[in-house]
Amino acid sequence: MGMGRGDMTIPRRLALAAPLLLSRTLRVLAEEPDRRPPPAEMQAAKSEMCPVLPASQAIDIPILVYHHVTPDHAPGVLFVTPDGFEQHLRFLSDSGYQSVSFADLAASLEYGLPLPERPVILSFDDGWANQFQHGFPLLQKYGFGATFYIVSGYVDHENFMTTDQLQAMMAADRHPRRH
Repeated sequence: MGMGRGDMTIPRRLALAAPLLLSRTLRVLAEEPDRRPPPAEMQAAKSEMCPVLPASQAIDIPILVYHHVTPDHAPGVLFVTPDGFEQHLRFLSDSGYQSVSFADLAASLEYGLPLPERPVILSFDDGWANQFQHGFPLLQKYGFGATFYIVSGYVDHENFMTTDQLQAMMAADRHPRRH
């Protein structure tokens, strides 16, 4: 039996809504033009640059950032439970979202390459072991890719991913990156 909206505490509702609020905030910020003058070296190179997309065209793409996926901590800004993370993925899947990488987004912005109708970027910071243990299997279950930003100096240290875990993700093409 699922929880009704009234059954959740306010912090729990906020924890579940935080990634979606973040994506809305980023979308609003992306719509506001940057009015700062470009640096001098950019002005000199500007004559050689030719934007592919007109300035008025915008890409609406949520970017969800996670730090910890663990049952051992109450949900919060940096923590989501595996059940909570699965709820996010189920919502995204049921709503027709498809994951793309930051490189896909850059290629779309720079070269006009197409993105899926409902793109989403899933990103994980720091390379915590719980991301691999709890998050990675759920990504596979729902068919989503993600970008994992790894602090290279933390690899093979307690509570962080191992080289073998990173290689397993790379073999599955889940976009690990150095952080």
